[in-house]
Amino acid sequence: MKRGHAWKPFAKCDTCTGFHEQIIDTCCPKEKARLKMGQYIHLERVKRQRLSYVMRQKAAKLYPSQYLSPIIDGADTRNVMIPHLCEPKGA
Repeated sequence: MKRGHAWKPFAKCDTCTGFHEQIIDTCCPKEKARLKMGQYIHLERVKRQRLSYVMRQKAAKLYPSQYLSPIIDGADTRNVMIPHLCEPKGA
């Protein structure tokens, strides 16, 4: 387990955790600024990805015959061998 992080029910982004730990560990102002810029760029990319997902999800809800918005999250389905569905089939 990474230093200073208690277990949480939701996963933490390895990139975010890495930036956070490196920023804490460095004393060099230039290196700290470089790391913070990298962290900012990473977070902006994540925000754009989430916005893109939300827009595609809305398009699928508004125009279900034209759009499909599947989610691939890597959930472990070894025990049941089928994906988890948010809504029962036919709902």
